[in-house]
Amino acid sequence: MNRESDVSESSEVSDGPEDRKREEKASSYDDKDGLEEQIRQILLDIEMLDDHKSQLEIFLDEKADEAYKLFSQIEELESQINKEQENCRRITSKIKKFIKAHGWYIKAQEE
Repeated sequence: MNRESDVSESSEVSDGPEDRKREEKASSYDDKDGLEEQIRQILLDIEMLDDHKSQLEIFLDEKADEAYKLFSQIEELESQINKEQENCRRITSKIKKFIKAHGWYIKAQEE
């Protein structure tokens, strides 16, 4: 009985090379599982960021289209303003000529 208890104790308490190898393998599996979980999480983060990037690109395209439309409207309004200003100059010139001609007519009537 003494011999059997020595064998069982030695197998339970053994910290020999085989036990260390088993512990290292178990530890490396745990490390591997942890790294795989980190990789899965990183891949999920990348996917989420890609989705967000796509949404931002769509938003940017919409804003660029909106800016182009506004720029076109501004150009059109500036063109209209220029036409109105030119029309105003012509009318002002005609009014001045009319006033001058009317003044000559009044002078001619008085003489």
